[in-house]
Amino acid sequence: MMHVDIKSQGFEMTPALRNYTLQRLQSSLGRIRDRARHVSVHLSDENGPRGGVDKRCLVAIHIAGGAPVVIEDTREDMYSAIDRVSKRAMNSLMRRLSRTHARRGRESRRPVMDALANTDEPA
Repeated sequence: MMHVDIKSQGFEMTPALRNYTLQRLQSSLGRIRDRARHVSVHLSDENGPRGGVDKRCLVAIHIAGGAPVVIEDTREDMYSAIDRVSKRAMNSLMRRLSRTHARRGRESRRPVMDALANTDEPA
C-alpha cells in the first residue's frame, strides 16, 4: 500500500482539494500501487492572490529499488495541474518500470552470450 503525503504552500489546503488529489493519484497509479512505496505531493500558489499561471503541482513517487520519479506542472487552476501531473505520473512510472524490466532481461542473457562467445569450437 502506498503512503501519500500532501503539503501545500502559499494557500490553505481544503478538504475537497486534498480528497481530489488523493482520488486522482490513486486512480492513476492503481495498477502499480504495490510498487510505489511513498508519494509526496507539493501544491503551491507561486504568486499568491496576484493570480496568473502559478498553481504548481509537484509529485515525487518513490519506488522500491530506484530513484524517485518526479513530475511537475504549473497551470492557472490547481485542479488542472493535478489532473495533468496524475496523467504524466502514470506514463513516466510505466516507462521507468518497463526500462527496469528490459534491463533485467538483458542482464540475465549476458552470461550466456559471453559463454557462447568464449567457446573454442569452430564455427
